[in-house]
Amino acid sequence: MPLALLTMSRQEIDRAEWMLRVRERRATQAQVAERLGLSVRQVERLYRAYKAGGAAAAYGLLALVGFFLVDRLFPATLRILGARGVTGLSDPAGLPAVSILFAVMGLLATPITNTFSRWQEADADHFSVEHFNEPDGLAKALVKTIEYRADSPSKLEEFIFYDHPSVGSRVRAMMDWKAAHPKPEPSAVPAPAPPKS
Repeated sequence: MPLALLTMSRQEIDRAEWMLRVRERRATQAQVAERLGLSVRQVERLYRAYKAGGAAAAYGLLALVGFFLVDRLFPATLRILGARGVTGLSDPAGLPAVSILFAVMGLLATPITNTFSRWQEADADHFSVEHFNEPDGLAKALVKTIEYRADSPSKLEEFIFYDHPSVGSRVRAMMDWKAAHPKPEPSAVPAPAPPKS
């Protein structure tokens, strides 16, 4: 099968670069809308599609690697298990070996899938404060979760076991956002003039 060449227009490349800047919080959606000549709502839709495509591609790649490894490790797994009479990967008698391979690979891939999940949760937190401007409310809700999870685990512990960012880092992100985006003070209403007597 011949290889197909995928091309992107300059506009598509620009949009992808700006979506990356939004993801890395180097630009706001309003700034991107102004730069690309789009409405903020259009940029929000583009960003949602960008994130969904990125997550789907990452999980798809992970699945592809998993199937490749099952194909390559299947004969060795049969030898280790002492399975005799299994004729190949398509033989239903080899299903236990395939199940063991997927279980082990799933366990080993947990830090990777947790990292994807942490990125999505961090994006959800950012979306929440950007659109509702209530970092204190989110921080208060997060602090309540300290009862059943550590607020500041080590980097290694978070990488291996946590599918959400740690409470400490999420609250810190909320307070950093609050410091960078102060709410405007309500303008003082002038006191009514005293009645003339």
